[in-house]
Amino acid sequence: MDTLIFNHFQQRIESTMALAEQCQQQLPAAAELIAQRLVSGGKLVVCSGPDEALLGELAEHYCLFGCGFERPPFPVLALPCGATSTCLALLRQHAGSADALLLFGASLAPETRAQLLEEAARLGLAVVSLGSGGHTDEPSVAAAVSLTAAEPPAAPLVNRQLEALQCLCHLVDRQVFGA
Repeated sequence: MDTLIFNHFQQRIESTMALAEQCQQQLPAAAELIAQRLVSGGKLVVCSGPDEALLGELAEHYCLFGCGFERPPFPVLALPCGATSTCLALLRQHAGSADALLLFGASLAPETRAQLLEEAARLGLAVVSLGSGGHTDEPSVAAAVSLTAAEPPAAPLVNRQLEALQCLCHLVDRQVFGA
């Protein structure tokens, strides 16, 4: 049993280090984009697929309460990951060109993801994607953070998204407050 526990945490450490090497340039660029929108009076709109719903809630929590030190809340809107029509309607109603969209979209259906990105582009949102491949081929994604597995056995995607989210939030706080 002790060996299983040690191996689990050893694999987690190795996966985290590989992720750090993989996205050491993508995360600062994404943080800068989000920080610019927040400082300019925009808000962060968070949208997640059904498998990443808790990550979306955590991102909202970090925006409101900070990630590592006490600070004023950032304006944030977390969209429900249920029906596509509801998500798009809320995006149209509450998002504007000064805002950034943080997308956890690996578990979104491709057509839902396409509609969401199309609407975000139409509204002028800067899109940051924390997904499996980063979807850098989508022109409406301003900053894609690739979270592909470095090598087996790698942590599940949701673990890599969590690590990337926490780092992104620390970087945004640093950009805005110089902490």
